[in-house]
Amino acid sequence: MSFYFTPMYLFFSLGINPFLFEVPDEFAEENKYYKQLEENIQKANISTCIESLFREEKKNFELTQKELEEVKTHLSKRVFRGVDQKFSADNLAKCLIKINKGSSCCVVTTVDGSNLRNPELIQQSIKNLEALGFNGYFFYRIGGFPNPTGKEIRYAAVPYSFKIFLMLEAAKLGFSHVLWVDSRLIPIRSIDPIFDVIKKHHAFLIKDKVMVRANFLSPALEKLTELTDLNPLIQYRITTPIFGLDFSFAPTVQVVNSYYKCCESGLPFLSVFPEEHVLSCIFSKYKNDFPYTDNLYPSKFKNLWLYDEDISPKNSLKFAQKKQFFFFGLSNKSQFHLTDLFFQKKRCP
Repeated sequence: MSFYFTPMYLFFSLGINPFLFEVPDEFAEENKYYKQLEENIQKANISTCIESLFREEKKNFELTQKELEEVKTHLSKRVFRGVDQKFSADNLAKCLIKINKGSSCCVVTTVDGSNLRNPELIQQSIKNLEALGFNGYFFYRIGGFPNPTGKEIRYAAVPYSFKIFLMLEAAKLGFSHVLWVDSRLIPIRSIDPIFDVIKKHHAFLIKDKVMVRANFLSPALEKLTELTDLNPLIQYRITTPIFGLDFSFAPTVQVVNSYYKCCESGLPFLSVFPEEHVLSCIFSKYKNDFPYTDNLYPSKFKNLWLYDEDISPKNSLKFAQKKQFFFFGLSNKSQFHLTDLFFQKKRCP
């Protein structure tokens, strides 16, 4: 059945964002505010709204109960990422670090307050960037939620919405060229060539395969089609462990505005790759402004990252260094054993 002909769901037709919650009043103590934020999200009707979407999916596609459970297993972890996120943290922080001589280039990342990601990853990245001779800044958060214009906090439950918001926070600090890097990706080679692409082509975007129907709930496809005026299922997915934007480039504003419209709806994020599917459609809409997106894995960046599979981290790191990967990704286990890997190199003369 084509998604173009599936019935509209009740709250979809009413334009209701399933990730809505009551934004708490400001507290003098920041961590208290984030704890209240967590409570308000948990008290909201988000799970019930999304559960009704799964039931509609079952009905419209005549799924068996087993098939429905498979769909829920496939999608739920990512869809509920914002709902389950821990915003409060004992080590709550928002910091801007100058690296070497500094520049208009800024790397951004975040770790939530759950300790599922080791906060020490951030300091390790800073050490490596300094040792690799990077001239720029590093902007990061531990816990909390980026709120550059004051309205982003309303979208805290929208899964993986925070990446663009954190990049915009860096842009508002005065940085033109901003690179998002997932916290468990540690730089092991100079990242200057990546920023060169951002400066020349106004974005650094790595494309994967064409998006597939099984990774979406129907309302996500319907709303993305409406908001971008294109069919998501013939677009390439942009992967976002690493991606960069030039905030001095006027069309970037259009991309960000389109992204906010998707956040306001919430529905486009109902997929297994929430922010990636949304951004992929948006950049397809503006492909004439970002022609670099037509290059699929440029040879220069073929070895962009290698993830440790938790079998032999030291050997994996040696292999990544030998093959000149730009980043090495820590596993859930090895991220807590950074000193055993001897990441930091001496600065080249």
